[in-house]
Amino acid sequence: MDGYKTLKAGQDVTFELEQGPKGLHAKNIAPNGDIIE
Repeated sequence: MDGYKTLKAGQDVTFELEQGPKGLHAKNIAPNGDIIE
């Protein structure tokens, strides 16, 4: 990852769920459908 990206409160996002060792985690979180890398 080249750095952190920020989201604004209430901003629409898309994401994928992934099962981790402690439960579900969100991954590929992106505002308005654009993936943040």
